[in-house]
Amino acid sequence: MGLIDVNAQRTLDELMEEGNKFKALRSDWQRSAYPEQGTPVFIVCKKWVDKYKEYIFYRELQMGRSPNFTPDHLTTKFPGQITNNDLCELQEDKFLIGTGTLKDFPSEVVDSYLKKSVRETVDYETFSEAMWNHCVKRFGAEKEIKRFYIKG
Repeated sequence: MGLIDVNAQRTLDELMEEGNKFKALRSDWQRSAYPEQGTPVFIVCKKWVDKYKEYIFYRELQMGRSPNFTPDHLTTKFPGQITNNDLCELQEDKFLIGTGTLKDFPSEVVDSYLKKSVRETVDYETFSEAMWNHCVKRFGAEKEIKRFYIKG
């Protein structure tokens, strides 16, 4: 890493801290391979996830490498609000409403169907509630896609 001013160093430190927090949350999520029935899971567009990982130097953190922090990093790599609309059927008559027949599953949940063509790891990743809250607190979300684990 070259010479950078004090403000940029503080910002880099903040991004690295955020990256380490996300890395820890993701590790926890991956270790819980089979969550209990009713555990919420959030679907997040892979394009946004990839931008976010680049912003927080996720790969560098995984590899133990120093990030290449440039003066324009905060503006050019900023992922913006979480966007999931590309994953959903947007027709007004295609939506989900909870039935209220299963214990602990809300009856008022209204959500959209995913497009038939979307695939996990290709078009989206799943986030735990902690990962989702971490990202939404920082960036916001235009559309939440929440599902619940069932016994499989």
